[in-house]
Amino acid sequence: MLTIQLFLVAAALSTVLGILFAIVLDIRHPLWTRVARVYSAVMRGVPPLIVMLVVFLGFPVLGINISA
Repeated sequence: MLTIQLFLVAAALSTVLGILFAIVLDIRHPLWTRVARVYSAVMRGVPPLIVMLVVFLGFPVLGINISA
């Protein structure tokens, strides 16, 4: 059940972020377009394992505890 919940949250967030990035790139504002492209390039270049480690080890610093 937890896997399904995580999938639904991830799918919803990725859909919303994808639509927002598409809108930002369509507006063609120089600053926001550059920000969106840099973020996209950085996220594509970072391996998913590194992102998971940052989330797993970084969230407790913010006070969000994740059980293993």
